[in-house]
Amino acid sequence: MKALERELRVFIPENFPLENKGEEAILRGIEDMLSQSGLSVLFCTLPTTCNRKKIKGNVIMYPHEWIHSSWYYLTFQPGFSFPALYSTLCCICRHILNRFLPNWIKIMPLPLRLLIWLEKDVPWLRKLFPERYEMLQELKKMDIVIAGHDGVFRPREYHILNFMRDMGLVYGIIGCSLKPGNPKIARMYEKSFSNSLFLYFREKFSYEWVQEQLPSLKKSAIAPDPAFAMRPVETKEVDSIIKKEKLDNIFLMPVVMMTVTENVMIKRFAFKDKQKVINKIRAHRYLMANLVQHIIDEWNASIIFLPHSTGITDELEDRRIAKEIMKLVKNPMNRVKIIYNEEYGARQLKGLIGRADLLIGERVHSIIGAVGVNTPFVCIGSKNDFRITGIIGNMCQCSDCLYYLESAALETLCAFADSIWKRKEAIRERLKNVSSEMQAQLSGIGNEILAYVKSGMKINERSF
Repeated sequence: MKALERELRVFIPENFPLENKGEEAILRGIEDMLSQSGLSVLFCTLPTTCNRKKIKGNVIMYPHEWIHSSWYYLTFQPGFSFPALYSTLCCICRHILNRFLPNWIKIMPLPLRLLIWLEKDVPWLRKLFPERYEMLQELKKMDIVIAGHDGVFRPREYHILNFMRDMGLVYGIIGCSLKPGNPKIARMYEKSFSNSLFLYFREKFSYEWVQEQLPSLKKSAIAPDPAFAMRPVETKEVDSIIKKEKLDNIFLMPVVMMTVTENVMIKRFAFKDKQKVINKIRAHRYLMANLVQHIIDEWNASIIFLPHSTGITDELEDRRIAKEIMKLVKNPMNRVKIIYNEEYGARQLKGLIGRADLLIGERVHSIIGAVGVNTPFVCIGSKNDFRITGIIGNMCQCSDCLYYLESAALETLCAFADSIWKRKEAIRERLKNVSSEMQAQLSGIGNEILAYVKSGMKINERSF
């Protein structure tokens, strides 16, 4: 029968706020991995920023809290506001339970338990929660569940994957990290891992740890972050963005693009000589402002700040941070531009990065974008961010492009950036080989996933 429609439905049971372009880059990378055989891909995700069902393009979004309990994923947050204190308290409680009562993770979260009850023939309950029941019916139509993108594999994935399997859905894990403090927890994950069609870790240390703790898992392997597979927009669309943002004059000279953040890694680990968070933030802004001035004065280059996270919270609003940094630049000479009013997608930002002579990035997925378009970079971050050391340093073979903020100083940062600037063309040539290898590997994994799904007759056969 002639194909009228070819659609693959993918459920990603984790937080996927499209406002964070790094998260979107992962989603679009998965899309490109799975659409190579002509399939269109429909996603279903669970962003924490969503309070009701939303549809944006080919992404259906349901509230994260409809499946996950918030205290399962909240992390340490510096500060004394109620949200920060609550988040930190949840994090501490989990660590205590992991250490002394690791079996706690077998307790199913209430939102997920509610879905199980909705599955049963209880009409009054379905009337009480009609939207969640609708979500449940939507999830039953999924062809495959892909989990693991959201950093460390946690108890929430343990429960949701087992629930998906009980519903008759197949699942795989890609792009995850795993290094729990208590080995008993890893053994509890063994059921989820062993039932997974595929199991790919994005850092070597995670893979080696699992090999040591769970030697029976023969299917595990190391693979690039799916964001490496995302294709940028076409050249014409990049030209259109440059014209729309009035960047033509900026591109008359060398262009350095920057992504900045003030995430928890900076607040906790950067500037070891500073104790208070506010002092770390102040030191970070002065450091970046003086680096901007150095680039203007010494490199005779222009600078464009790219927003890689917009509108989620003040802490994750890159444009606000860029504006605060710019207030401290003494003499910008009309060479600095912040893309502020328009929100661009991950593919568009990757296309823009491809036009830069150099990227200075604090957003890890902006660096991943740079690798994909062969743009030399300086990656600024913390040694405690395993994404930087594992993905950028080891997997991308770019440990010589990493600058750590633990003992940052203006003199050493400027000297480091100068050295990268001088050998940027050699780095560009190196990245061509790295990105080509990664994209080929992810393409093969995409074909593998499609083969798994098709062999299980899970692709919507109504359209074939």
